[in-house]
Amino acid sequence: ANSPELKTAAFAPIRLNIGVGLDYKPNDQLSVMLAPIAYKFVYVRDTAHINQNDFGVESDKDMLNEVGSSLKVVYSFKPIDAIQLDSRFYLYTNYKKVEVELELVANFIINRYLSARVSLYPRYDSTAILAEGEKAKLQFKEFVSIGFAHKFTETLDRKKKVRHL
Repeated sequence: ANSPELKTAAFAPIRLNIGVGLDYKPNDQLSVMLAPIAYKFVYVRDTAHINQNDFGVESDKDMLNEVGSSLKVVYSFKPIDAIQLDSRFYLYTNYKKVEVELELVANFIINRYLSARVSLYPRYDSTAILAEGEKAKLQFKEFVSIGFAHKFTETLDRKKKVRHL
């Protein structure tokens, strides 16, 4: 719902995720990063105007430090030259709560000048501190865009412009 209430701002929150583990890449299309030891840092600069509980930070604090595990899977597929499909799955858990994201993006080349992008981004975050009796909900963000593209090429032939010393 539209509301004058500020949910985020520049550098509010600041997130940092660091993990120790392995990144398995069997081919150019797939990457599976597993970090059994992962550190999550969240800092909310403006706690007067932004509810830090939405980001898992307790009411009397402005930052969150916690250790858990993470998994990130990235897959990219190009069935034909005009279509590029990208996906990213991310999971973080502190062994009590979980944060799960799935990002699906399809890029289409319509013709020489037009391109389109369709994006779906479902997210579930139970790490947010909610009011008594409230439960975390599945969130969705959808995005569709059409863009104009033009390639600028060099008009001079480089072979003819060779300098001899």
